[in-house]
Amino acid sequence: MGRIKHKEFGSDFHYCFNKKWLSQKPNQFLTAKTNFISGRAALYSLIQYGIKTHNWKNIYLPSYYCHEVEDYIKDLPVKIIIYKDNPLNKKIINLKEEQNSAIIAVDYFGNKKHVEKTYQETSIIKDVTHNLKSIKKTETDYAFASLRKELPVPTGGIIFSNKNKNLPEGKNVFEANKIALLKLNAMFLKTQYLLGEIDDKELFRKHFIDSEKAFSNKLKDAKNSYLSNEILKHLEITSILDQKQKNISF
Repeated sequence: MGRIKHKEFGSDFHYCFNKKWLSQKPNQFLTAKTNFISGRAALYSLIQYGIKTHNWKNIYLPSYYCHEVEDYIKDLPVKIIIYKDNPLNKKIINLKEEQNSAIIAVDYFGNKKHVEKTYQETSIIKDVTHNLKSIKKTETDYAFASLRKELPVPTGGIIFSNKNKNLPEGKNVFEANKIALLKLNAMFLKTQYLLGEIDDKELFRKHFIDSEKAFSNKLKDAKNSYLSNEILKHLEITSILDQKQKNISF
């Protein structure tokens, strides 16, 4: 990638074609994970699965959480209960033991204090979106992540269980590929903007907005697109995450 002429902070990824971040061989970082078009779709499918297989009746969401997630899952036949938590909270999550319930706990950028209590009847779902490097070490019943939040990929979410629990599979939905192409186009236009080859940032912003709107209800249990999966295979994921951590520290 050439010299950056424009700067853009706190928004979606640009298209990454720098050889530094590309792997010559398919990486093994995300093997044995079931993939979905987004983290929200992954969580939706997992809760849907838990309702059917574990008879989940209550889902506990942290108060410091994206309200879009609550809206996304509200049509499922389960009660959503909000519990107090935030990244600055130093207390261990210690909710009441309860059958037929699941607690969603967020790994806030590597904060490991959460869900240290051992639950026998309550299922624990860890959101590791902002700490993907913890994937191999996560010990909760289930875990999920949005990949597009931390990696330069158009779409992507995963579910996994290091306890080898059965997991739901996403469905093949053609619309997922259309969204990935729309998002990839936005990422490419953003690269052109950063390089100074185009000056109107609204060109790529419109495509990003349109792609987000396209995450409709019919995609709630959709598999990730073939395009995004191929991009993921050839990213130097560990190197990218290491660099992001250095950037944050700086």
